[in-house]
Amino acid sequence: MSYSPNPLLFPRSSGASTSSGASGAQHSQNDHKSKGKMTAEMLDVRARDEVDDAVARFFYAQGILFNVMKGSMFHDMVYIINHAPKDYMAPKYDKVQTTLLDKEKKHIDHPLSTVKEDGATYGVSIVSDGWANIKNETLTNAMAVSRGRAMFI
Repeated sequence: MSYSPNPLLFPRSSGASTSSGASGAQHSQNDHKSKGKMTAEMLDVRARDEVDDAVARFFYAQGILFNVMKGSMFHDMVYIINHAPKDYMAPKYDKVQTTLLDKEKKHIDHPLSTVKEDGATYGVSIVSDGWANIKNETLTNAMAVSRGRAMFI
């Protein structure tokens, strides 16, 4: 089943006021311009609110930690989506778990290769840290550190 967002429903704007006389016509034109500008601003605010609602709903429904929003990668993603082609559609599930995952792994492996190379030349320290989560399950992180650079192992 494909998702289609609810359409934005906005109240229709009332017609322009009518006035008689030359000064009334000038006043009516200015009123119409300011009403048009006000309506456009109201639509912009409502559209932004609709986007905020959709982002929040996504976080709630998927159980994503709110801390994610503090990260630069979230803000980078929003920026890039804002500047994407108008007809941009999110990648499909299969593409994210195959092609894009492989591409990201290569992107991450490249800077880590220097840590691996330095480890062969200068040696590596294995650093670990552990704690228990709320369910009292032990969690352990292990990192290889060489020449001040680290990578999770």
